[in-house]
Formats: sequence, C-alpha cells, structure tokens
Amino acid sequence: MLNENERQFDLIAWEFVSQGLKSTPRLFQMWACKQVWDIAATNSLRSKWDGTVEKWCPSCKRMKETASHVLHCNEVGRVDTLQATIGFLDDWLEEVETEATLHRCIVQFARGRGYTSMGMICWNMSEKYVRMAEVQDTIGWTRFMEGTVSRHLVCLYADHRTLVGEGLSTEAWASQLTVRLLEVMHGQWIYRNIQVHDEACGTIRTLEKEQLQADIEGQMELGFEGFVEMDRSLETVSLEDLESSNGDLQEYWLLAMRAARVAKELAAGTAAADTLPD
Repeated sequence: MLNENERQFDLIAWEFVSQGLKSTPRLFQMWACKQVWDIAATNSLRSKWDGTVEKWCPSCKRMKETASHVLHCNEVGRVDTLQATIGFLDDWLEEVETEATLHRCIVQFARGRGYTSMGMICWNMSEKYVRMAEVQDTIGWTRFMEGTVSRHLVCLYADHRTLVGEGLSTEAWASQLTVRLLEVMHGQWIYRNIQVHDEACGTIRTLEKEQLQADIEGQMELGFEGFVEMDRSLETVSLEDLESSNGDLQEYWLLAMRAARVAKELAAGTAAADTLPD
C-alpha cells in the first residue's frame, strides 16, 4: 500500500521542477528545499530548541506555525498577499499566451487555497482535463503551490502548443511555471518575515520593546535622587512613541540611565572613602 508521498511522486513532472529551480539563485533553491521538507525556521521548529519562542503563527496566533501553515494561514493580510501574488502568476500566464482553459484552471486552483479542488473546476470539461484534475488533486494544493505540477497538466500545454504551433516551448513553460508558483509561496514568507522581524512592529521587536518598557519603568521607580545636574535631563523619556518606533531612543535613554547610576555609585563610593580617617 503506497503512502501519500509515494502516490504523489510519480505524478509530478520532476524534470521541469529541476530545470526551474536550477534557473533560480542558490539561496532561493535552499529556501524551496527547506519549505518542501518542512525544515524552514518556523516558530514551531524554533520552539523546539529555543524556549523563548512560542510555536504559534505570528499572524493568526491560533495555529502552530509550520511551513505548510505559512501558506494556509487565514489571517486577512496573509490572504490578501497571496491573492495579490497569484495576480502576478495570472499576468505571466497571459503574457506567455497560455491556452485560455488551462490558464483559468491554474489560476482558479491557486486562488481556491485548497478549498476548491481541481476536480471541482474541471468537472464538466473534456476527459483530458478531468484526468488532469484527478492527478493534480492527488498531488494536492500545497505541493502545487510549491511548484510540483503534474505531468498531465504539462501535457495539456504541450498538446495545445503542437496544435497552434507557437508559444513557449513545453520545457520553458513548465519550468517557468514551477518558479512562478514558488514565487507566490515565497511571497507568503516575505510577508511573514516582515511581520516577525520588522524593526518597529515585528513580533520579535515587540517582545524586545515590552522588555525595554519594563526596564525603563524599573529605572523610573528607582528615582533620580542624587543625580548631578547634567544627568537631570534623564528624568524624562517618552514611552508613548515606543509602539510606533523601533525603540532606539528609548534604548539610548536606558543605556544613559544605567551609566548615570554607575557614575553616581562610583562618586558616592569615592566620597565615602575621602571621609575615612587616615
């Protein structure tokens, strides 16, 4: 009895997947490999070796963040980004004059986000399209968006090209389609990484700023008694801008405050030593 991965494997046009990936930069190839094997640095994976990282998706905050979830997340911004990048795929299919029915099937399947099967799209089409739909649904939507298109889908393009005698070669079209689909997937990672790592509002920076605010409030509770006149300006710091800024000014303030306290303690220690009898 074949498992799901074994059933999928022989249905995929691997030669075109390979050619497509070879045309991309090395780092893109590495990212694609990590995505497909679910070894990308998601919160779920990072939480296993870093106890400070929670396993949840930074967007919906309800589902465990896996490589697959990056594509499937229902948070509004993620979905909007996905649909926008699928628009680029749609434009490319039109630009290279992909046969209209095949073009429509690819875009509708991509936009369906796994809720609309290729079988639902092709149910009333020719036998070739119905068979292609069965095969592509066996591979699945997630793998499709990772660039693994079926041999049957590629054959539909090849048949039409033979009929009209123009357009990209089957090899060029299929390998470029692989890359275009991966670019849609990559768009989800770009959105995710901006959300996590953005200097002002990313989730990592937000956690850092929460700690920064706690440290600042702790310094304020210690008070400013005994500070020399030049350090009195440290009494004021704005926490109101912390949410919308990257927190640099507040970090400089905290550093200066700590330095001022060290200077105060040193000065106090020196004064005490001067009063000791010889």
